[in-house]
Amino acid sequence: MFEALIKFMNVKEKIHYFEAAEPKLTKTGFMVVGKHNLYLVMMKGGLFGCTEAEVVEYKDIKEVDFDFI
Repeated sequence: MFEALIKFMNVKEKIHYFEAAEPKLTKTGFMVVGKHNLYLVMMKGGLFGCTEAEVVEYKDIKEVDFDFI
């Protein structure tokens, strides 16, 4: 599961926050708030289940919308 994160995240980068996604509301995975980037890691199902990571740089975030259920 962490293999996808290791590909993108620097080993010495500090992790400020780690949150698992609620499987009822979204894809199964987790979010990591690092010192330089935001990392979204999604679990893929299937016969050979794997993980996929997306890196979001803080400078690219223009707007944040919070939805509370």
